[in-house]
Amino acid sequence: MSSLTLLERWSLVLEKKANQPALFAADGSVLATFAGIERESGVWQEKLTAFPAIAVIGIQLGNHPAWPAVLLAIWRNNQIALPLDASLREELTRQILQTAGASALLLDSKISRFELESNGAFSSDTSLLKVTSGTTGTPRLIAFTLAQILADSDNIFATMGLLESDVNYGAVPLSHSYGFSNLLTPLLTFGIPLVISQDNLPQAMLAGLTNTRATVLAGIPVLYQSLTRLNLTLPPTVRLCITAGAPLSSEVAREFHSQNGRKIHSFYGASECGGICYDASQEVDLPQGFVGQPMSGVEVELENERIAVRSAAVGLGYFPATENDSLLEGIFRPSDLVELTSWGFRITGRVSDFINITGKKLDPQTVETIIEKIPGVSRAIVCGVPHERRGELAVAIVETSHVSREKILTICRNILAPWQVPSDVWLLEQIPVNERGKISRRELAASYLTRTQG
Repeated sequence: MSSLTLLERWSLVLEKKANQPALFAADGSVLATFAGIERESGVWQEKLTAFPAIAVIGIQLGNHPAWPAVLLAIWRNNQIALPLDASLREELTRQILQTAGASALLLDSKISRFELESNGAFSSDTSLLKVTSGTTGTPRLIAFTLAQILADSDNIFATMGLLESDVNYGAVPLSHSYGFSNLLTPLLTFGIPLVISQDNLPQAMLAGLTNTRATVLAGIPVLYQSLTRLNLTLPPTVRLCITAGAPLSSEVAREFHSQNGRKIHSFYGASECGGICYDASQEVDLPQGFVGQPMSGVEVELENERIAVRSAAVGLGYFPATENDSLLEGIFRPSDLVELTSWGFRITGRVSDFINITGKKLDPQTVETIIEKIPGVSRAIVCGVPHERRGELAVAIVETSHVSREKILTICRNILAPWQVPSDVWLLEQIPVNERGKISRRELAASYLTRTQG
């Protein structure tokens, strides 16, 4: 089966499971069979023939049941899918579409056409673009082929011990790399049904798991922490719990296991390469930041506290490209600091200034540029501080003599996506520099924590 293409794998799934449920609503009702997805795909394919091959098609549907059909239609037309978070502000969405030279945007199942000029940067075998942030705050794109998407799906299936009889519960955004790889591609390549969840409050999710008899829960640390704090117990049908996007605290891991009798398995990946490591063990008492062993099909090499990742799932590269890109020639080097323990790999810190907020990477300069445009602000530095549920939070340290904290936050809320808005603003008359005359985000973050926790 490894020699088949992604679309050929879908044909096999369709042949085996045509009239079986493929998509469920959280109340247990069937939203679509596999044959239904195929029929809907044909409708979308006809609509999208108005755009040429290699046209970039933005998809901003939230967790909508049209996702599988839309992807199949785009790929059959030899076009390029560009998943976009539904929470993005209109201005940022427009900027990403312009960077990609997109021809269309699917929003609420409707097609918006653009007269943007194609930048000609993507090869004929490019099928997917993922969005990331550049060092200047300008959106950048990571290009993938169908073969790379399929390789990541195969690695996930083999490493996590997924079954074709499983039912995945979609508690994460399908547009995010985690949701895309763990929920959408297993449906298309292995026929694993998916529950489309619109309400991820713990009680609603618990009801959804019960109604659908889902067997696999792909969540994030904040979800599992909420379940433990509310003392909610998962139904017995859930056999596998996965977390990704931010480090899982050891305390939450122990409390969840005590309440549910099941371990939360940490999954470490990146938009640039898909899955990297996975903790397949049943050991609960593991150190903070532990992410397990390299995934099936993935080679991980330790290089001076950083890792080099090689696999058939590593993306083609960034657009626009720069000289110091961490993704080059089939090798990706994450910005995380890593150590190798007797159990596997553990993340100990980060090299870059990017802030990891529940798996989403925030470039501090994105926020700093906005704050520094406010009259009366001399300088702004945004840094990440640890948070037990969300991984990190963004805090803005602002040099000003008279601009209020409330004004700064209001302006940020009006421009940025909710998750990008600083959790706090620390006003200073002068931002301190270190002995070399430079500003250190790490030292500022430490000073902020001392101030707030001391």
